[in-house]
Amino acid sequence: MAPIVTGKPLLKFAGKPLIRHQIRAAQQAGLNQFVIVANQNNLADLQTAVDRLRKAKIELPYRKNRMVWPVLSLRRLHWLVMNLFILCGVDDIVESKAFSQIINEYEKNSGHLGYLTTYYVKDYFPGGYFVLGKKGEIRHIVEKPRRGEEPSKFINIVLHLISRPQILFDYLTRAGNNTDDLYETDSGPDYSGMAIA
Repeated sequence: MAPIVTGKPLLKFAGKPLIRHQIRAAQQAGLNQFVIVANQNNLADLQTAVDRLRKAKIELPYRKNRMVWPVLSLRRLHWLVMNLFILCGVDDIVESKAFSQIINEYEKNSGHLGYLTTYYVKDYFPGGYFVLGKKGEIRHIVEKPRRGEEPSKFINIVLHLISRPQILFDYLTRAGNNTDDLYETDSGPDYSGMAIA
């Protein structure tokens, strides 16, 4: 991306960085507290991009090592570990109603460990695919399978409501793997307590 921008969240769409569009969509769904994981290359640019957003509480923790998984770098934010949160990937741009829908699913049944957003595709898409059990339950995610080897027609949209974050943090700590998509892969956690939103 460099020298154009220092990260995908800063790519401009309709005159504004993608990160601003994501925050606006989340705000329209009633969310107002955000944590944006930055690194040494994009911290200043991200701060500038979000400075003028009104009614948003934004924290920008600094991640020294790009390979450290973002959620692990957030462990020091005690409130995040203790409360539910929505993990949103800036690469997966969603409408405000997607935020509302995942919140509504949680409010209808808060018994799941979390809620994952999916999208049904007819043709191959180079992304993460859900592996589903016989009853439609999520088994795990296969990240970018080869064409023709997709385990289902449901792709993973990184808009996840994590209702029991301590379980996720504990798993990531035990796994000791620094890949940024660890919790989404074949070797990831048991998804049996997760629901599709």
